[in-house]
This record gives sequence, structure tokens and C-alpha cells, in this order.
Amino acid sequence: MSGFAQHLREAIAINRERAEHYAVASEGRSRFLSEQLIASERATLPIATWLDRRAAPFNAHGIAVVQGDFVPMHPLPSWEQAPQYLGVSTHAHRRSLRRQLTALRRRGRRLSKTGAFARLANHCAEQLAYIRALERTEQAHFAMTAHIVESIGFGARNAAQTVAQHPQVRDLANDLMQVQLLGLRICIALDLQAQHLHAEGVGIVLNDVPAIPFPA
Repeated sequence: MSGFAQHLREAIAINRERAEHYAVASEGRSRFLSEQLIASERATLPIATWLDRRAAPFNAHGIAVVQGDFVPMHPLPSWEQAPQYLGVSTHAHRRSLRRQLTALRRRGRRLSKTGAFARLANHCAEQLAYIRALERTEQAHFAMTAHIVESIGFGARNAAQTVAQHPQVRDLANDLMQVQLLGLRICIALDLQAQHLHAEGVGIVLNDVPAIPFPA
């Protein structure tokens, strides 16, 4: 648990390392997705560094805001591990999921601004349950979508506990939530690309995100 920027640097290193493996396995079809993943992580690095710097004085006093909101990138499944689901989701189900994520993003922004982090965590848990059910129905993975929802829920649950004890970190916790909620805008598009590769047995994205203990 070393902070937001370090989490991103580790993710960039993993995606770079695995990009060639996936490219060979997919005859080059995975390259664009790998480039998108790395570019999005690199673009987020400056704001992640800013949040880490704001958190550092609190971290020095044992308050794990930001620093405690990201899990280690390891262990991960092998890049060679085959996906459980090989399907590609339907447009209708993606549209329905997109509407739900838009609602979660808007509701989440309001809840975070008012310090209602526990309610945001609960909404994330409900959304995650829907995503898992949708994966079973569609026999298709929404790995990036689930990862982002898990990460928001994990951070929101931590914020509810931390802010209750240390109200002075509320603004920082809110800023972190606002940044993470932005990820809900791009995750389905990334998942759709990954699903087409999963259909070929290439586990990109699915094998590259760590397990997050949310819900508990």
C-alpha cells in the first residue's frame, strides 16, 4: 500500500511487460488495447502524484488516506491463464450497464462531496453484484468495469472509516473519489475490446488486475 502513483507505475510496468506476450498470442490484435491501457495510466500519473503529496503529511501521522486505498499489484494470474468466459456481450446489455454506470458516477459524485462515503460504498457493492450476474448471463468478462467499481467501493469504505476518525481528510478523500469515478466513463469500451480477445483465449485485462477485498 504505497499510494496512487506507485500503483499506477506498477500497472504500467505490468502492461508493458505483458503487451508483447499478448501481441504474439493474438497476432498483434491486442496491441491497441495495451497502448490504451498504458496511455490512460500515464495520463493519470500527474494527478495521482498530486494526491499522494497531499496525503503524505497525514500518512506520516498514521492516517492511511490515499496510501491505504490501493492494493498491491501482485500476485496476479499468469498472462497465459485462459479466460473463464469466452463470450462477447450484446449491445443491449452494454447499453444497460452504461446507463447504470452513468447513474453511479453522478450519484457517487454527489455522495462523495457530502461525505456520504458509506452510502457510496453500498452503491458500489450493489453495482458489482449486478456486473457479476451480467457476466454469468452473457458468459463474458467485464474485468475492467468490475475492477474500477471495486476500487471505488474499497476507497469509499476506507474513507467512511478514516473520515469518521479524522475529519480533516474529508476533502482529500473526496478528491480521490472524484478522480476514480471518472474511470467509469471508459471501462466498458476497454472491456469490449478485451472480450473479443478473450474469445480467442487471450486473457488481457482479466489477468492484469489485482484482487480487491471489496465487498469484505
